[in-house]
Amino acid sequence: MATSPANRRQVRSTWVTGAALSLIAAAGAVGAGMVLNGPYLMAAAVAAVVLGVLAARLVYRALADTRREAQRTRSQQARDYLQLATQRSAENSAFVRTLTERLADRQRQIHELAGELELSKRDLETSKKDLEATRGSLAGEKKKRALAVERIATLEQQLADLKAELVAWEAAAAKAEEQRARRTA
Repeated sequence: MATSPANRRQVRSTWVTGAALSLIAAAGAVGAGMVLNGPYLMAAAVAAVVLGVLAARLVYRALADTRREAQRTRSQQARDYLQLATQRSAENSAFVRTLTERLADRQRQIHELAGELELSKRDLETSKKDLEATRGSLAGEKKKRALAVERIATLEQQLADLKAELVAWEAAAAKAEEQRARRTA
């Protein structure tokens, strides 16, 4: 039974007005009974009690209806908030999973690049030894060494870029976790 606040106020106002009119009528009946005295006084007193009970019942009903409506509203708000909290929790879990997968992928790439870097460094050392051993083929070795140095520089740059990206991802994950913690607190 969803009613608008304006409609509820109008209904309450009608009940309270009816209660007030009942009390005024009771007071008028008692006043008339006192003026006329005699049997009218007793009838006026009985009418005043009946009208007072009616007024009290009308006010009680208005109060009870107001409380029930407020309870329904609070209950609906609680259900809406629970649904919203559940949705946020699911979104956050999905975000954490995605971020964890990305971080794992970046760490795997860093590990692979570190392995390639180590191989390239060994190749460079081998090239240096070969260069010393075979000075006759100096031109070929110089090319090989230059390529290895270039490859090492490229891999070191890629490694540095991926490490920076990993740091950024970790910071974003920490920030997201902090925001999630603030929302749930």
